[in-house]
Amino acid sequence: MKFVSLGSCIAGDCVVKNLNRGWRTKNYVSYSPIAILLGEINDVDIPEEILTNETPAQRERIRNDFSGHIFDKIREENADYIIVDLSDFRIAYRIVEFENGKKIFVTNRSLTDETSTKLNKFLENKFNCNIKSESLISFSNISDEELNEYISKYINVLFEHFGKDKIIFFKPKLANQYIDGDKIEFTPNFRIAGNTNVMIDRIYNIAKNYITYIDAPKQVIGDKTCISPFEFHFSTPYYNYLADCFNDILVKQHFDAEYMSARLLQCNIETHRLYNTVFCNQILDRIKTKLDKEIVLIAKTKQFAEMLKERYNKEIFSYIEYNENSDIHQIRTEIVKTKQENDNLIFVLPEIYNHGDNDGIHRIFFDLICQRNTDYIIPILKETKLVNFEGEYEDIYNNHFIVKTANTIIFEGQANKLYIDVDSKVKYLLLRYGAYFLIGKSCKLGQVMCATLSEGYFVINDKCTASGPGEFVCGIFAKVVIGYDVMFSMYEFVHCGDSHPIFQKKENGKYEIINVSQKNRIIIGNHVWVAYRCHILQGADIGDGSIVGANTFVNKKFPNNVIVAGNPAKIVKKDIAWARSNTCYMLEQDKDVFVNYANETIED
Repeated sequence: MKFVSLGSCIAGDCVVKNLNRGWRTKNYVSYSPIAILLGEINDVDIPEEILTNETPAQRERIRNDFSGHIFDKIREENADYIIVDLSDFRIAYRIVEFENGKKIFVTNRSLTDETSTKLNKFLENKFNCNIKSESLISFSNISDEELNEYISKYINVLFEHFGKDKIIFFKPKLANQYIDGDKIEFTPNFRIAGNTNVMIDRIYNIAKNYITYIDAPKQVIGDKTCISPFEFHFSTPYYNYLADCFNDILVKQHFDAEYMSARLLQCNIETHRLYNTVFCNQILDRIKTKLDKEIVLIAKTKQFAEMLKERYNKEIFSYIEYNENSDIHQIRTEIVKTKQENDNLIFVLPEIYNHGDNDGIHRIFFDLICQRNTDYIIPILKETKLVNFEGEYEDIYNNHFIVKTANTIIFEGQANKLYIDVDSKVKYLLLRYGAYFLIGKSCKLGQVMCATLSEGYFVINDKCTASGPGEFVCGIFAKVVIGYDVMFSMYEFVHCGDSHPIFQKKENGKYEIINVSQKNRIIIGNHVWVAYRCHILQGADIGDGSIVGANTFVNKKFPNNVIVAGNPAKIVKKDIAWARSNTCYMLEQDKDVFVNYANETIED
């Protein structure tokens, strides 16, 4: 059986490597659908000498684009099936327009300067007309309605040329990491993988109205031959999963959705085990000097116990099942009980999960006075930076970011969660180990540095603004909630937590930590105005509609609709309201404020 793969080398590789049926494939990769849709307009044979600086594969693609004969090339292969990857709608296309009105539509490609110069000169001679303009169009910048029109036309063209029975649609995902030996490495250019995956989801959400396709798992891994997000191989579990998909469609002539759902789950389990092997190996290397202690495994599976037995011939003392759906309070109970049974323990956690509002594994160990790397061990992960990132980022470390407006994000460790809604901007964000950060719509904080540390919980609601530089920090185990339509002036300092431990000597002669507690909270209500150079510290709770005067120090609770000022802050006026517009001289002009925030002060 013979295949043609249009836009995907992954599916073609799977056909060749895994099915072992003598099947063959020819790959036509990275052809913008617009070049195919409008290819009939193109009818230009590009001479070989113009493309001497390009690779053989690049030459073939360029000639196919300009000739408009890509469908003829596919038909010449006389294939039994055509595997189509619609994610090539993420590829931009170029329109070359001549002064006489003629247009050529081609895939946007990275050509050498010499090739571009030769190509333009050849086209002008060919049509005896100067090029008027060249423009680059991206499908990601058009509306869903326009994209739907292009996708439906493209699918219909494929069906018309080759028939519905010959077309198999394939949906891959780009990987963020790959395994190289005993290390997990980020895919080069991984920062754009999230954007691409978001676009792929958008394309296939539209396309599903017309087709049934083979979906890919969210977590896939490349091997050490990985070059870029667009040129990588996948793990054996993933190839095996795809092999079963193709086998169902082509041999059984039936696609059993329930069975393939189970195979996809198995693929994810096997892929997770490959990653977990790396996590476990790192911990095994660090634990070899601590084998005099009993080992408690807190993990999704007993894989570490198997590897511990194999390497050091040591059994674990106890196993506590722990995953993304675990009841963290039950996990706490089991850890406390285990520690009471035997105090000579070291806890091992290959993975960490985020459990929401300040509830997490780090808090449990802190309360039990356990030291990281001494009493409990987790993988050491380096700091990573996403520059001007927009899209969805998800990795094997249980970090998950949905970013709808480009922002710079720095993160470290596992289980960080971030959501930034549309039209919201900050200077940059820092997240560390189990941090949770949510920023609502239309927040203008472009000069503010925001940080959420270990298991901190930080929420900034819609339409918050800051006029100038500032620093907002949610410390370890802390909680900061900033309400709707809060207005900050310049040089603001919102800081919940002390950043460094403070110890006090007790009657027994021992020093105990005194500055980390569940009371680390900052709550700023809706429609609050924080004026120039204010310090908002833990314990602050500012009611709706209030104003914090310039240079004020706030660390306690204040009611709604008051002005507070001073160091320390105190109430100086009650029953006040304020409007953002400096030309609003009657409160009734601001209907939102008048209806929702012009209230009498209510004190406890």
